[in-house]
Amino acid sequence: MPINKLFIITWLALTPALAAAAIYKWVDEQGNVQYSSEKPRDAEAEKVRVNTQPPVDRSTYRKPGQDDAKADDTAKKDAEDNKTKTPAEKRAEYAKKAESDKIKKELCAEARQTLQTIEGTARVRVEGEDGAISYLNEAEIASRKKSEQDRVNKYCK
Repeated sequence: MPINKLFIITWLALTPALAAAAIYKWVDEQGNVQYSSEKPRDAEAEKVRVNTQPPVDRSTYRKPGQDDAKADDTAKKDAEDNKTKTPAEKRAEYAKKAESDKIKKELCAEARQTLQTIEGTARVRVEGEDGAISYLNEAEIASRKKSEQDRVNKYCK
């Protein structure tokens, strides 16, 4: 019985050291970059630092159990504001905030995605302010393509 306890204690003490195994990087004879957990004998290798921490959670998803009344009030106010605005008004308001590069990149991606959807779809449907679904005719599709192409030209520089 004491041998088993000694073995378990030794194993538990060595587990963190085994989990932090090293990764080595080197260039082989053909010029290819190689990675391995074992240091090569015939080449100069550098030890690569691997970040083992989990990524920071930057999601906006409200997890169950989070109780932040202020955040709830702000979210409700934003949701109410968004319900009363048309999509064009929402885009115009968001475009005003497009001073930062991050927002410009988001607007660029959105415009490209919308343009790609319009170009790749035979029938384009839109939701009206009253919630009714309608389909665009050829002239409306051409107009929408032009406006989205203008947005791509504006934000994707």
